Amino acid sequence: MNLKRHPNPAQKENNTNEGTNFRQAGGFSFDFIRGEPSMYLAATDEGTVHRCSKSYAEQYLESYYGHDGPVYKVRSNPFWSDIFLTCSADWTSKLWNWREENYKYSFKSLDLFDEVLDIEWNPNCSTLFASVCKDGRLELWDLSKNNMLDPFAFDKPKEGAASPKTMVRFCNGSPIVIAGDMAGDTNIYRLHGIL
Repeated sequence: MNLKRHPNPAQKENNTNEGTNFRQAGGFSFDFIRGEPSMYLAATDEGTVHRCSKSYAEQYLESYYGHDGPVYKVRSNPFWSDIFLTCSADWTSKLWNWREENYKYSFKSLDLFDEVLDIEWNPNCSTLFASVCKDGRLELWDLSKNNMLDPFAFDKPKEGAASPKTMVRFCNGSPIVIAGDMAGDTNIYRLHGIL
């Protein structure tokens, strides 16, 4: 599918009178919806997530607006087929239900002033997810803790000492989380008392 450019009403500086250089949007990430093998979600550089079908190549089934900047990752929950996460250059991660138009929750640390580059659901716990940020931090969030302003666990490097973390993954069946950074280094964390 070619991702067509659509105006994003969530962006503050959205001017429809200006001409655009490109008719197509840049896609950053996609993920298939659990239990729906023909549907997938596509994250774009214009801050929009589109729900698409393998059967329809010319139009979106639904578009989700809620980010002010490019959406870098979209991840479906491995346990709940209706739920997915996004992370963005607007310093937030958001929780969505693909059956609803607006996001359910927005996650942003009070002291974060940088892009969230990757997110990942824990394959062993339905409410736990991790995010990594351009300032080098790793954050662990738990939906069952009901705190959207601060993660329940994090690793934040000293000022100016870290390379931006670009990816995060959980090990299946083990309390291990792995984060990689722009310098090519990999950090491995063991989670104690979480799972």
